[in-house]
Amino acid sequence: MRLEDLMSGVQPEDDEPPEPGLPDPMGDEQWAARLAGGSEQEEPGDEAGPGDETDPGDWIGADELAVLTARAREVTAAEARAAVLLGPEVAGLAAAARRGPGLSGPLDEGEYSGPLGALARGGVLDTARPCGGMALLLEEAVSGGYGNASDDEVMGAVCGWHRVIAWATGQMYAGTAEFIGRRPADGGDGAGWSEFTATEIAHSLAESRGAVEIMLGTAQDLAVRLPGTMTALLDGDISDGKARLLVRGTSVLDPAGAREAEERVLGRAGRLTPGGLRAAVTRAVIEIDPEAAARRREYAASKRRVEVRPEESGNSCVAAREVSAEIAAAIDAELSARARELKLHGIGTGTDDRRVLAFLEKFGLAGDLPGAGRGTGNSGGTGNSGGTGTGGGTGTGGGGGGTGGGTGGVAVPAKLTLTATAGTLLGLRDRAGELASHGPVDPELTRRLAAAALRHRAAKVSVIVTDEQGRMTGYGAARPPTRAERERIRRHRRDKPGNPDSTGPPGNGRQVLTLTPVPEAGQVKSGTGYGTWLIEPGHGGQDLIVTIKAVSTDPCDHRLETAAHDPGAELREVTNLRYVTCTGPACRRPASQCDWEHNIPHDKDGRTCLCNGKPACRSDHRMKQAKGWTVEQHPDGRIEWTAPTGRTAITEPHRYPTD
Repeated sequence: MRLEDLMSGVQPEDDEPPEPGLPDPMGDEQWAARLAGGSEQEEPGDEAGPGDETDPGDWIGADELAVLTARAREVTAAEARAAVLLGPEVAGLAAAARRGPGLSGPLDEGEYSGPLGALARGGVLDTARPCGGMALLLEEAVSGGYGNASDDEVMGAVCGWHRVIAWATGQMYAGTAEFIGRRPADGGDGAGWSEFTATEIAHSLAESRGAVEIMLGTAQDLAVRLPGTMTALLDGDISDGKARLLVRGTSVLDPAGAREAEERVLGRAGRLTPGGLRAAVTRAVIEIDPEAAARRREYAASKRRVEVRPEESGNSCVAAREVSAEIAAAIDAELSARARELKLHGIGTGTDDRRVLAFLEKFGLAGDLPGAGRGTGNSGGTGNSGGTGTGGGTGTGGGGGGTGGGTGGVAVPAKLTLTATAGTLLGLRDRAGELASHGPVDPELTRRLAAAALRHRAAKVSVIVTDEQGRMTGYGAARPPTRAERERIRRHRRDKPGNPDSTGPPGNGRQVLTLTPVPEAGQVKSGTGYGTWLIEPGHGGQDLIVTIKAVSTDPCDHRLETAAHDPGAELREVTNLRYVTCTGPACRRPASQCDWEHNIPHDKDGRTCLCNGKPACRSDHRMKQAKGWTVEQHPDGRIEWTAPTGRTAITEPHRYPTD
């Protein structure tokens, strides 16, 4: 069979004449006679042998011949696989020109350099349109590693996988667009999707609802408004990031305008960097509909905001979003000018550090800086904060304290929720704390925030006990001691100087508080943490009393149950501490901002109790009641959500850090 036939899938007819210059193939009778004659039978033309006048260089030894035959078979098999998986038009060695910018064309006709060679410039896998078959061939080509590959071939693998990822993302968007069609928005005009579609997909992907909303919008725009961009993504000519950039950039235009802008930039989108493509799209939109571009800018300005979010380092980012370009330029110039002044005084470690000091100076948070200071003065006071207790705890409030980059610091009003283990606050352990709306914080900062909080009389401290997995098993709310309790504590200290029953070695330099069992027989059950404790802040502040009781719903003792529909303050607080966030699988809204929701409705004999209640944001609360959704609350606190597709997602009680 000819290679061209293999590539095209054409099978030769039985009576197809032999190609010119080739002997007729042997028939069955000839093969039988050949085999019957044994190995001594000679073929015509085989009389010559070693020692004859034939040039020895024309001879190939048996071992060499076996190697060449094996290689030929490998090449043929690889080409056949390419033909099956990619199609003959791609697998043919006279492939189309290289798809990417600035790279060479195809191999010469008839060349094939094996699996790794197929990754080189112009090779089969370097020119192939991405698809599932290409992913299989890429995997096979690099299955033996890159040890024998050239730099060009390794780069071909990187580019190949990049195109496959773009193709796979386009396929995901195509499936998402199909799902949107099955969850249409109310009104039936074909635009948008139903209210809980994003949450339903987020359940299955374990993604955030916001990320899925972006995916839905991108999928619908690619399917309806920007089909050319979708084709370029499936062809691997552009990445997902560039496709989304085109979607966002043209969103202000009507469908006709969006396609016109797409047509202007798509041909060079694969060659442009993301920044270059963004500028090209913006320019095209302004040229097509300048009024629409102005409306978008004005609308976005009406949504301006300051965002505070955690950095991966453990620090934070503060950003003013959607301010006008002239204001941004003025702020930039002001910070740079002040940074130059600070440099003259030898302050700061570099331009960026000095610009941050200039920014902090505006809020009185940089201490006393020399030069033409532009600060607004110090703002004093501290806010409320949370403390912790045996096994872990949390509270509402905040502590303030700024760093001046070595130039001093001031306290600022703040409200925060801090969670830390008792061992960390007792100076016995170094476990990370957790700051709500920020994330984990290192032990030193945890102790600093807790100490600031406990010095403030308005601090609210909740103490919880956890099991080995960090799940809450006990709870108590701290309060100032009564007069009788103060007297009892005073007598206990007089009788037992040094507080031998206290938890944590005093004076270790890291101790934020001391925990002491209240001197009353039977109040503290050894090894459990349950009972009544005295909390003494190690850096000033008032003493606190906390009585910790067991909390469980497996089985539930219904200790916190109320007959009313409203859970009341204590049941709400315990529920919020148990789950910390909304129990919807795609939601991270703080529990304090959620509804206290009956799993079995109250009007259907559902208890107002910890075993039948959970925090749910308003959206997830409505979703639970929507058609096709079911939610089950298990005795151990797990919440099982079943979507209309039948797929399930489970959330569980919060896991606190443990010592």
